[in-house]
Amino acid sequence: MTMHNECKKRFWVWVTSKSYYEDEDGNDPAYLDPKLDPTERSDDWWTCHKDTKAGDLILLYRSRPKSDLAFLMEARSGATIWRSSPPGTPTKAQYQKRVEDLFANPTNSTYAKRYSDLEAHAEQAGITIDDVFSWTDDAVPEKHTKLWKEHCQLGNDIATALGIDPNQTLAGEWEGSWVCDYMPRFKLANPIPRADLKADPYLLEHWPALRGNFQQRVYEIPEEVWGYLVGILAKTNPGFKSTVNRLMPEGASQDIISEKELEDDLVENLGKLAPDFNVGLFQGGDGTTGRQYACSWGSGQMGFMDLLCVDRRNGSFLVIELKVIRAGLPAFSQLRSYIGWVKEHLAHGKPVRGLLISDGFDEKFRYAASESGDISVLELAEVRARLQRK
Repeated sequence: MTMHNECKKRFWVWVTSKSYYEDEDGNDPAYLDPKLDPTERSDDWWTCHKDTKAGDLILLYRSRPKSDLAFLMEARSGATIWRSSPPGTPTKAQYQKRVEDLFANPTNSTYAKRYSDLEAHAEQAGITIDDVFSWTDDAVPEKHTKLWKEHCQLGNDIATALGIDPNQTLAGEWEGSWVCDYMPRFKLANPIPRADLKADPYLLEHWPALRGNFQQRVYEIPEEVWGYLVGILAKTNPGFKSTVNRLMPEGASQDIISEKELEDDLVENLGKLAPDFNVGLFQGGDGTTGRQYACSWGSGQMGFMDLLCVDRRNGSFLVIELKVIRAGLPAFSQLRSYIGWVKEHLAHGKPVRGLLISDGFDEKFRYAASESGDISVLELAEVRARLQRK
């Protein structure tokens, strides 16, 4: 059994598909650009290993058609489990597997027969079963109303047979996954293809991820393999080794440490935001707290509020977003989205406000915030003074 020092930096390779490493125009998405102006960057997440800590270093492997190592990233937070649905809610993939198992059981042949009949009825109507599944209640062609009702009834009966509420929304793709915030640190001008990696006898012998053709989402990179990889990548990518050396001291980079320390201090000293904000940290009935509180907008879009708080006097909500840098429009949009999510999912009619703590803000943020009466701004220097930090 391998023991790990809790403070020691660890190394990982994250495996991602084309839909995440290319935008619609076939270019690198902005969230992978290490040179993106920090004021234009939103907090983001990536699936990771449960043992990931802030400051760990990651090489991003792009699966087919690229099939190469292309980016260096740094974890900005430790791993946390993504939860946006009630415990036990199946994902679409899990639900489909249970349906397949149901159909495969001879005692449930009636469901498979009804599904075959539905397929046949769709074909007779000149469409496919996929067309039927693509409809929503408010977008069913009038001439196919009967077919839609047959589809809905079968779906309800199958869900009931599986012990699932037919009206329950399925969990998102990443439900139950370990995720963390991250920061891209270096883009390889000359990515290394998998074929070149496999041609190296040392890597092929000592790196299980390579032998396994990067079939999992994440692998740990052994320390000795990491050092070897850095040497290879540095040969054809000027500036890579100096970037790694800058990130190598134990723990996270200073910008990550500063934000985490600020969050730590605020959690312990929320009372020092009074009298402007007389709040306490939100406590969920399921044991969750308002620190890094998860929320989802569906289709894999999700985020973590830095601090979700409740007013001690009237029970209203306050979403706090922390930035140790200058805030830009993405920070405003992010906070705006969190406020809307809390209103819809938690507030039950109670007021919801937002508070941004940042080291100043740009003009785009100022114009946007000037029209939003429910968003306040506190300068980072003022908050540090209240917390008696430099």
